[in-house]
Formats: sequence, structure tokens, C-alpha cells
Amino acid sequence: MIGRNLRYLVALVVCVLLPLAGCSGGGSTTKITSKGTEVTVGGKVDVAKAAAKTAFLSSTSAGAVNHVFVYNAQDGAQLGTATLGSDGSFSGLTFTLPAAKTVLVFKAIVAQGTFRSLVPVDLSNPPTAGGISASNPISIVISQQSTDITTATSAMLGLSGQLGDANQTLASVGKTYTDCATQVVNAGGSVLAYTSTGLALSGTVSNANLLPARAASTLTYDDLNNTQLDGRVISAYIPGNNPIVNFQVVNKATGKGISGLRTFALHVAQLKPETAGSNSYWLNYILSGTNPRPSSDAVSTFNSTTGALATQGYTIIDHGDGSYTAIFGKNVKTVATVPYDGNLIHRIGISVRSVAVPGVVGKTPGAYAGPINPQTNAATANFAVRGVTNLIYDFIPATGEMYTVNGAQAYARDIVTSDACNQCHDKLGFSGGHFASRPDTKLCVMCHTPQNIVGTDQTTNGDFTPFIHKIHMGEELSPAETILGVSTAEVTYPQDVRNCAMCHKGVDGNNWKTKPTIKACGSCHSTVDFASHMGGQTNDSSCAGCHAGTTSTAEIATAHLPVQDPDPTAPELGGTNTHTYAGYLPAAGVTVPGAAVITWDVKSVQRDGNKNPSITFRFLKDGQPVVFNTYAAGSVTELMNGFTGSPSAYFAFAVPQDTPVGATPTAPADFNATASAYIKNVWNGTTPGTTATLSAIDGNGYYTLTVKNVIVPDTAKMLTGGIGYTYGSAATPLTQTDLSTLTVPATLKTKWAYNAGTNVGGLMVVTPNVWKTATGYTARRTIVSNAKCNACHVALGIAPTFHSGQRNDAPTCVFCHNVNRVNSGWGVNTKDAIHAIHAGAKRVNKFSWEVSAGDKYWEISYPGYLRDCEQCHVAGTYDFSASASAAAVTSLLPTTVATGNVPATVPFISTGTETVPGTYYAPQLVPFAGAALGSGFSFTGATGAITEAANTTLIISPISAACYSCHDTAQAKAHMVANGGSIYEARSTALLKSETCLVCHGTAQNTLNTTVPTIKAVHRWW
Repeated sequence: MIGRNLRYLVALVVCVLLPLAGCSGGGSTTKITSKGTEVTVGGKVDVAKAAAKTAFLSSTSAGAVNHVFVYNAQDGAQLGTATLGSDGSFSGLTFTLPAAKTVLVFKAIVAQGTFRSLVPVDLSNPPTAGGISASNPISIVISQQSTDITTATSAMLGLSGQLGDANQTLASVGKTYTDCATQVVNAGGSVLAYTSTGLALSGTVSNANLLPARAASTLTYDDLNNTQLDGRVISAYIPGNNPIVNFQVVNKATGKGISGLRTFALHVAQLKPETAGSNSYWLNYILSGTNPRPSSDAVSTFNSTTGALATQGYTIIDHGDGSYTAIFGKNVKTVATVPYDGNLIHRIGISVRSVAVPGVVGKTPGAYAGPINPQTNAATANFAVRGVTNLIYDFIPATGEMYTVNGAQAYARDIVTSDACNQCHDKLGFSGGHFASRPDTKLCVMCHTPQNIVGTDQTTNGDFTPFIHKIHMGEELSPAETILGVSTAEVTYPQDVRNCAMCHKGVDGNNWKTKPTIKACGSCHSTVDFASHMGGQTNDSSCAGCHAGTTSTAEIATAHLPVQDPDPTAPELGGTNTHTYAGYLPAAGVTVPGAAVITWDVKSVQRDGNKNPSITFRFLKDGQPVVFNTYAAGSVTELMNGFTGSPSAYFAFAVPQDTPVGATPTAPADFNATASAYIKNVWNGTTPGTTATLSAIDGNGYYTLTVKNVIVPDTAKMLTGGIGYTYGSAATPLTQTDLSTLTVPATLKTKWAYNAGTNVGGLMVVTPNVWKTATGYTARRTIVSNAKCNACHVALGIAPTFHSGQRNDAPTCVFCHNVNRVNSGWGVNTKDAIHAIHAGAKRVNKFSWEVSAGDKYWEISYPGYLRDCEQCHVAGTYDFSASASAAAVTSLLPTTVATGNVPATVPFISTGTETVPGTYYAPQLVPFAGAALGSGFSFTGATGAITEAANTTLIISPISAACYSCHDTAQAKAHMVANGGSIYEARSTALLKSETCLVCHGTAQNTLNTTVPTIKAVHRWW
């Protein structure tokens, strides 16, 4: 066997037996006597030892300092003793084994304390004569590691103390050699038995999948940034007073172990079962502070002057292959507020994020602060936020069994999942709480318990259920509350808050429908007086009687059906906003029970022989093609029975713009021309045939709509057409008016009923826009995806509501929000506007577009990590590493930000708290007060004529436009301008410049694109 210093276990090659803590390879002398087998060993106490001997008792006294003793673990009999040298070594320790199978306890007492090593010895299977071919002297190493193994083993055997102490024997707890040897090996120790070289050590075979393990001390700063951790808890027990946990930590990418870790956040909690209608909840055993609140197990502390251990915290045993045993320092049976009950479900939670070894570096042996950050020359202890992992394990202490459902590992009260949270939050806690050291909701609930209260004010209650509900209610919670430092008034939620299923995606995720409680419901409905509610509710026992099910408006699933009421500002309801809706609008992607499922199917898009754009499409109702009605004035006035309104056909393409004098016109890489037709009006003849036509249905249910009054020039590029997009009082979106098939309470059908006289009501059809690139044309580059947007918004355009939820396709927002769209000094091109909205809270200049309509974008609380460009963008598109994006660079159009006349005095939003003026402008227009900027670019569809923008219009160069939308400080602007960018500059001079951004910020010359200052690298989020 191979020996090693046992303070740090060394992982060997696959399938090599690891000599585990307690002994190291060497050799032995043995002889058979009338009393048994006599063994002579030597070894070393592997702790710092003073050179000067101190006075000690007789060599047979169990308290003799600077001596090592050996005991029989079965009955506690002392078998032998030896003197320790000044270097901690000993030799010639001779004793007789009382049985063929004996567990030996080596106990060394030095000035620094008492250290132990357990060595099960099995001589029950001696070799045949001549079977031993070499000598193999035994060397016993007694260390902190071997002491920790003894502690774990003693606890697992049910001892109140440690083997080797008075009255702490195997016999006292009815255990045998086999019981003890099993626990020693499980905890990382090894057994001494015969081999062909004499007596040698053997233990468990290391997990081949974990080897070779990587020592944490060899990880570099880059390793910490680029390693994603993973692992699992293998087993957990509470054999005495302190939990003992066995777990693994691996590099997720390789599956190989990471050894040498010493710092973890350890948690243990008990699940209180449901009673009288109330939900189960967790209680944490570890509490700290003046007003005790949940915490993690205490770490060891050290004297800052000497580096000596001051207080003992939890204990970590490193098995050398990435597996560990942790012994909690917390006694879980002395917590008065959490009475221990081993029959209840318990949870172990472990946060893994640090490579630091506790102690004072340079003074405490083995202390380590982590690798050096080459940029700051400071030690870095933690893995990057995205690399952190949490390990969770539910079990029953009374049996030691893992909590399972149908034989598979399971987690109790599995309601909210981390994956659900991360749809919006990127990685839970990334830019906020706990610095992402606790990214798993199953760990969140261990500390955010009813115990998590600051002072006596219940509004500061950090209990997970009310805490999370109130935060997500955000600005809609009335009255607003501040909870653990979070003001609900400052939180905006990116979808309809009634979509409970967005977060509740665990195995028990439907509890919100079936298990109502005062705590859960009252956290959002905070003004309800439950003491008087329906005769008074003092507990939760009666809640489900009224609120569980789906057949009454009082029942939770129905009451939380996310359908928005008509907008009261619509003209149909007496308002003046012609760009909103008067029907009932399903939100959050919900399918109203029983409602027809309508989808659009686009077969093709083309430019016909007359250069007109056309689209071939059909409607599908519940999967079947729809045959439009034949229009008859006064009797058949709708395309479909049971519906009113329709979608539109919408086309976009690119025509030459900003062509230099004398140059050949070339279409850019951005849309700047459109055409559209409202299908219902084409069908019923309201739109004349000279403007648009609709063909008869073909054999597969397809129609072809052609816009006749728009010419797509020969120079045009990227012709694209789609179905959907309609909104407003002049063009009612497709709306279901026959609600007889709905399986919702009758009261909702009555509420949603359509009034043909006023055009109010009905259930609006929210169908994703569908589009295709025209035959013979190349598609516009892809930049964002609906899946990324809807991961958080679920359904674009509804809560927050814009375009009545009908323009819901992220890639085609640029149909309308193109580079030439301006509003009061703002460029509202998709690129500029979406960046500015999402970064609203960090911008210096308040993005005040649509502020008069109540949109205060600077109040938006972005829920993800703003630096993570790929939370919205398709990889490679924002940094020009994708081929289509790289090819578009020289053809990108600048963003037009201002046209027309600027008033002599420019009112603008400065602080965000002032009264919104009747007219408002971007603050960047102040230097242009009173200027006549001229007209913007235009395209006349009827003739195909192009009118270039006036040279005096203001623009932002294309790459700077994206960057400046988030980074709008004076310093950032100066940097962009110094490198060829133009920001609010006259078109005449700006177009003469050339941005050099990509000279420095272009794609890195490596596969990960991680070298600063590439665009991706300077936004590093991973």
C-alpha cells in the first residue's frame, strides 16, 4: 500500500484501494503466543508537538501526556502504551490482540489535545504456509483526520462519547466488530488484514467515476470562474445529537471529484406536518442572533494572533476522491423551539462555493485563502456565482432511510422549483440575496421559515410563502411593505401575477389550488380581514371547503384564471385610446377551459409578377382548417361563426437608405418598409380590390392575400410576411363571441359576454404571430427568440400589456419598431427601446418614451442578471460572432432619434419623480432647442419611391445605439464617440464616420469568446 500524510487524502488512479485515514502503508512484526497474536507497530502523531517533554503520569495511566495508548474497542481494555518522541513519532508499541477480529483504538495525548485512530484488525483468514513473500511494517498515523473518523464512527454506533474513553465501548451499545469496521470504512478508515506481503491496510474501493479527483488547492482563479460544481448527498444520519452526512462534490463538466474542500454552509431542518388544514412547514434547528433566526452550522474560529483553534465548528472528513463526511457541530436535540422527533422528515442542505481552508494563513497549519486573482493580486476563495451548487437530502432520522416516493428519491413539500425561478431570475440569487450561495429553492425554505422574523413586526416576516408572494405582488401589493429590506413598491412583475403555475412547478405544485391557507392567501390578499371573513376564520380548517376545486368563482383555480378585463380607456368604453382593446384578454399563455384553439398557418410568402407582396395562409380551429363564411351585407358579416374580427397580414422588407451620393443603392440589413391589410376588411370588401385581394380557398384550406397598392422594389431585400399583429378599435382582433363551449362558471360567461352593439366583451384570441421569409429572399438575421422572452413574460404583450397582446413575436417587432421610428427625441427601434426598458433602472437619462401614458421605465426592476445578454439574445448575435450577424455589420442602419421641430424649451424627465409634462422629450435634445431637424426617411409603397432623411435629422450609429441604450453615462458616450461612434449627431456628419468598436470588442480568437474586451467577455455573467 502507498503511504501518505493523512491530513490530506490523496486520490489515486482508478481502482486502486485507497489507504484511508488512520493508518498508512508500512510493515509489521507479528508472532503467535499462548495469549493470542502479538503485534509490534510504530507510527506518528501527525500534529505539531512541542519539543520539550512535560511531566506525565505513569505509562499505564490513561491521562499520560506525550504517550500513545492502544485499547480494545470491544471492552475498553488497555493493550499497550508507548512514549512519543519530540517529533511526535513512536515505535516498538507491542500488544497482544485478544481475538482474531479486534478493533483497536490508538489514543495519543499531547499538549494540543487528544487524538485518536480506529484500526479494525482482521486476522481471521491467515495465509497458508509460505504465503507471505515479503515484510510490510505497519505505521500508524494519528491525526485530526483520523480523530474525526473516530468521532463519526462513535456517533454512528450510538455512543455518547468516543471510543477509547472510559465506558465508551462496543459492548456498552451492543455492537460488534463487524458493526464498527463497517462504520470505520464508511467514514474513510481502513481495515488491517493479511495480504501476500504480511499485514496491510484495505478500505473501500474509491468511486472509479470520481477519479482522478482534482485537489481544490490546485484550482486557479480561472478554474473558479469556469467550473460548474455538482454533487449529491449519499446518506445522512442523526445517530446521537449531531447530524452526520456523507456527500460528493464533482466538476459537473467532467464528473470527476474535487477533493480538499473544507468550507461548506451546512443546514438541517425538520418538516412540521400538516394539521387542521394548515400546510406543512420547515423549522430550522440552527438559530443565531439576539432574536434567533435560521442560520448555517458554525465554522471553526481561530486566534488571529497565533492561528490556534479557538472554537470548534463542524467537522469535515475528506475521503480524497471528492467524497466527504460532515459532522455537524450543532446538537439538534437541545433546541427548545424545535423539539426533536426522529420520525419526522428532516432535510440536510449543503452549499458548496468555497475552496478556502479555515484558519489564519501562515499561522494555522493547512490554512488556505484561495488562488490569486491576477487582476487584483488578492486571494479569491469562492467559485463564480454560476458555479455554486446546493446539495439537498430528505430523510427519516429514526430509520436513517432516504425519503422516497414510489421507491425513488424525493423531496418533501416540493412546490416551487429553482428551474421555475430561473426562467426570470437567470440563476436564483445571482444579483441579490446571499450572493447566489443558495440557488436552490429547496435550501431557501430551510432558512425562510416562520422563525425568520426581524423583531416583532410581522411585516418583516421572511417566511418563504408570504415573503415570496409579497415580493412578486410587488407594486400591486397594497399597502406596500418592506420585508427583510425589500420594498414591494419597487418591484415590478413581468406578467399577470395570477399565473400561479409559473412558479409552482414542483411535484406538489398544485397545492395552491387544493390547500388554501390564511398565510398563503393573505400574503397577496393582504387587506382581507380573516377574523370576519365568512363568519370569521381563526384557522385554516374551513378554507378548502369553499376555495378548492374549479366549478365556482370562489374556488382558487377559477379566481386566479388570468383573464384581463377590457381597457377602460378604449373608445368602446368611453375612452379615447384607439390602440387598445375592449374584449377580455387571456394572459400568461392561459387557455381558457373550453375555448376554441385558433392558430395561424403560413404556407408561403412571395412577390408576385406585379411586384406586390402576397401571403398564402389558413386558420386552424382546434387543428382543423377554417373555411371563411361568404360575406352577405347585414346577415353574414363575420369571417367565422361565433367570432368577430380577424388578424392582419403584415409584410416588412428593406429598401436602400442613406445611400452616399454617386453610390449604387443597396438595401440594408434592417427593415425600413412595410405593407399590411386587415383580413376581415379585405374579405368583406371594405378594403377595395385595388388595395388588397383575397383569393378563394384552395383544396387544403389556404387563402392567398395580396397587397396591391405596395410595390416591393427589385432592390429590396429580406421580404417577410406574417399573420396576426392586429389591434385597436379600428381593427378588432379575432375574438370568440360564442362562449357556450366554455367550461367555466356561468358568472364568468355572463361577465365575458359579447355585446355586438358596442363591440365590448368576448374572449380575445391570443395566438402567436406566424411569419415566413418570402421565396427567393434571405431572412433577416435572428437576434432574439420568443422562447427567451416568454421564459419570463410567458406571453409577450400582456401584463405588461402592449398592442393588446396581438403583436407577440419578438423577432418581428422590428416590422414596425425599425430604425426610423422616433418619438420625442427617442429612437424606438426595437434594439434601442428594449435595451433601454430592461436597463431602465440603471440608466442615467430616464427613458421617458410613453411616459404620458404612464410608462415609467426607470421603475422597472429587471429580475435577471442584466449582464447576461443571452437571457434575451440568441448566442453569437449580440457580439457578432454568428456568421449572419458578422456579415450584417457593414449594412446596419443607424437609429434615427429625432426629426421635425424641436421646441425652444425642451421639457424632459430628470428625476423620475416630477409631474409628467404635457409634452416631453429626450434630455439629449436640450442642445438642439429650437432646431428644425427636417423629415425622416420614407418609402412610398404605391410607387416604390424612396425619400431620404434630411441631413439635419439626428442619429446614433448602429453599434453605439445598442450599447448607449444601456450604457448612457457621459464617460461611456465619450468612449463611443472617440472610437467612431455618433450619438445624437446630424446625419450629414455622422454618416461620414466609421465605428471602430469591433477592432477591440470583436469576437475573441478562442472558442469560448472569453477574452476581454470582447463584447461577451466584458459582460461576463457565466
